Amino acid sequence: NQHIKDSSKDFWERAIFVTAKGEPLNKAHSRYLESRIYGLALQINKVSLANSKAPTESPLSKAAMAHMEDFLRNLRLVLPALRFDFLTEQTKPKTSVLAVPSQTTAVYFKLTTKEVTARARQEAGDFIVEEGSDARSTWVGTTSADSTYGLLYASLVSQGIIGDRNGKRQFLQSYAFNSVSAAASVVTGRPTSGQGAWHMESDPSKNYSDYEQMLAAQSESEQVV
Repeated sequence: NQHIKDSSKDFWERAIFVTAKGEPLNKAHSRYLESRIYGLALQINKVSLANSKAPTESPLSKAAMAHMEDFLRNLRLVLPALRFDFLTEQTKPKTSVLAVPSQTTAVYFKLTTKEVTARARQEAGDFIVEEGSDARSTWVGTTSADSTYGLLYASLVSQGIIGDRNGKRQFLQSYAFNSVSAAASVVTGRPTSGQGAWHMESDPSKNYSDYEQMLAAQSESEQVV
């Protein structure tokens, strides 16, 4: 009710209602979840928070706290399916340059143009552009900067994931993209097909499309065996 009555918060257009199956959430549970969600949203930094002050956690028993953490984990799995990704962490740790290829399941790719050079890895279903990769200094696509990829580029800049370092615009953190084309478009500053733009680091003659065909052929071979 306080949010409805607050005229300074009449900008919102969508709301998420969270319910619990079985044992209902009490006030202490709700306050704990509110505090945890606020903290996660602040850390992930995908949305602007209008709270005048940070909500405080209600004291819970260890058992109740563990139950709420399980509830929160499930909530973070469900929300992206509803197109709410503000609790999805997409920045990733940078891999060690000393990592031995045989000790990791990651496959590495490079994208090189006259303006930029970027490195990415395919790992556990994520396509991650690595920290230190170049990004175009501005969005130069012929499509509007308000396009999907243009907005993504602007969002990563505003979040500080892409910024200026040593006179160049670079990824200041590794970031997991939803598609190889989204990654290629942000790197090049214009809509770009990632299937052809990203090339395997181990064999530059093969692009991402070739890599997918190799995986498909390998899968068929394993099924035959």
